[in-house]
Amino acid sequence: MSAKAKKKVSLRQYTRLHASDDEVDKLLDALPYLSPVASAVLSAAVCEQQLEKILRDRIPRKDDQTWNEITDDNGPLRSFHTKILLAHALGILDHSARDNFHVVRRIRNAFAHSRKPLDFTNELITAELEKVRPPNRGGRQVYYEISGDAEEPKIRYLTLCLALNNLLMSRQADTLNKRIKRLKAKLSQPVNLLRASRRRPRGGPKAN
Repeated sequence: MSAKAKKKVSLRQYTRLHASDDEVDKLLDALPYLSPVASAVLSAAVCEQQLEKILRDRIPRKDDQTWNEITDDNGPLRSFHTKILLAHALGILDHSARDNFHVVRRIRNAFAHSRKPLDFTNELITAELEKVRPPNRGGRQVYYEISGDAEEPKIRYLTLCLALNNLLMSRQADTLNKRIKRLKAKLSQPVNLLRASRRRPRGGPKAN
């Protein structure tokens, strides 16, 4: 075995690995055709993965060991619920986005843990979808369609997951743009200071 061989991971560790962008794209394309349980669980997993990405980016110490410890079974971010709470506390999610993430979480949990057959047409699932709140700004029409009767419940749920995923990607892009602006400002400071030092002072005492 070569020195560059990949380190073996346990089954538990494998379930925590992030899907690649290509894998996510293939999954999103397949979601409408999967079983209700698979659609509910995997679409929520896409949202949770994106939430983890933006949370990890906000944490100063983000090495693999630290992240694995805080997301482990005994860590503070061991559940989807705690990740949603932290994202709201950090201002990543507003009140409506937080509540909508909880709708996804509760529906995901219902499908993942139910001992009885469950479908999106179940009145408990449709009642949960009615709790979806439109965002404070932007994309309101999408959320009105999710909470309405225009589409079947499965499509409404998948649309909600995609909308939340896109929201997080937009938040991440905004954060990146702000960092680029700060970096440019810092890089321009030495140049500005040099230009200021070369300017002749005005109103100063004349040389004898």
